[in-house]
Amino acid sequence: MIVGFNDEYRKVYGLEPIRRALTAHGIRTAPPTYRKAHSRPPS
Repeated sequence: MIVGFNDEYRKVYGLEPIRRALTAHGIRTAPPTYRKAHSRPPS
């Protein structure tokens, strides 16, 4: 779900500002998590 949110808004805001904003609200993600999600085949 977070990966989809990042995909939708990354062109507007960039991934790092999105990650910082989510972290400020208690949702922690790591950049490798995003990359791994995109390297896996769809389930």
